[in-house]
Amino acid sequence: EKSADVRAFAANLGRQLSLLGINLDLAPLLDLDDGPAGGIVGDRSFSKDPTVASEYGKAFAAGLTDGGVTPTFKHFPGQGRSTGDTHRKASLVTADLGALQVTDLSPFQRLIDAGAPVIMMNHLDYSALDKDLPASLSPAAYQLLRSMGFRGVAITDSLGMGAVNLRWDFPEATVRAITAGADAALATDGKQARRMRDGLVAAARTGRLPEDRLHEAAARVAARAGPHR
Repeated sequence: EKSADVRAFAANLGRQLSLLGINLDLAPLLDLDDGPAGGIVGDRSFSKDPTVASEYGKAFAAGLTDGGVTPTFKHFPGQGRSTGDTHRKASLVTADLGALQVTDLSPFQRLIDAGAPVIMMNHLDYSALDKDLPASLSPAAYQLLRSMGFRGVAITDSLGMGAVNLRWDFPEATVRAITAGADAALATDGKQARRMRDGLVAAARTGRLPEDRLHEAAARVAARAGPHR
C-alpha cells in the first residue's frame, strides 16, 4: 500500500534526523498541486486531490513521529492556487472561502481533526481573508485556523521571503505575525534572531503586542518543546 510506503520512508527520515539531534521537521506539505514538477509547489505536493493529499500527509507525519520527530503541516491555508512565487514577491489568491474549504482547506481540516501538532502559515495574500496582508501576518488567517479546531503551534514560513521582506523588515514582520496570532516566527537567516527578539520586546513594552498574546504564544511553544533536558 502506498501510504505504508510513505510512512516507512518518513520513519527512516525521522530516525536520521533524530540521530542529528533534530526533533522538528518542517514537512509534510498538504498543498494541492498537479502542475509541473518544478513549479511553485510542484513535486513537493502529494496530489491535487484533497483526499489523497490528506492520506499521504497523514502517513508521512506518522512516519516522522515513529522516528521521534514532530511533523509540521504546511502551507496553511493552502498554496496550490499560488500564481506567483512568494519567495520573490507578493501574490494574491482571489478564491472565496467556500471554494477554499472544499479544496485547499480540506486536508488541513482532516489533519487538525487527527491532532496536528504544528502548522506553518504561507505568505500568500487572500482576498477572502486580508487582501493586503500575507496569511502569515493576517489576523483573519489565524482566526480561520483556530476556528477549525487547531490547538497546536502556528509558525510562519520564513520571514525573509520576498512576499514579506520586501514590505516589512524582520523585526516589524515578527511583531505583526505574533500579534496576528503566530506562536513562532521563522527566519532562515540566523543573524536576524536578535533583531526579531528585540522587536518583540519593544512591542510588548509599548503595549503594541498584548502581553496575553505573547504569553499564549510562548506557552504553546513551550508545551510543544516539552521539559528541558
